[in-house]
Amino acid sequence: MNIRLIIKTLIILLFANHTFAQGLQELDSLITSISKEVKNSKEIIRHSSSRKVFAYGTYVLPKLIYFFEETDSTNIYSECQERLLLKGEIAIILADIIEPMQYYYVTGVQNCLMTYCEDNTNYIEYYLRWYDDREARIKLFTSKYKESLANEEREKWIEILKPLDQRLKEAGVEN
Repeated sequence: MNIRLIIKTLIILLFANHTFAQGLQELDSLITSISKEVKNSKEIIRHSSSRKVFAYGTYVLPKLIYFFEETDSTNIYSECQERLLLKGEIAIILADIIEPMQYYYVTGVQNCLMTYCEDNTNYIEYYLRWYDDREARIKLFTSKYKESLANEEREKWIEILKPLDQRLKEAGVEN
């Protein structure tokens, strides 16, 4: 193999890794800001740091996965869960707002007859209660979510969704 090709490949890999790490640091900072400044989970969608995350669009979804299993407590109270949310759950909510999840696929629970949390646009938040062991639940959820991002059926799912900016506007969030 050509030495120049090897060097170019290494430089590209190093740059890509550095860029990815910077993206994770920025996301961590944004999620931390949300977790400290928002008091009620219904307001996550309106926070300025959330809007910065939304601006990345679906590009940020694989990076948000890195935060799903974070168990740090936040100051964000969920009326739906009747408890404070974890930092990882904030990342899950952000991911669901960017691209609504196929809830049955990622949670194993289909909500056909029950109501969601009242006046709450964080639909995934409703499903956070379905497992007794939160740590095991999040690991399983993370695994299923990774699968869902790579699933061929995802393209069909995306086609029926309204665009993010339209969903935000309907939720009363101005860009």
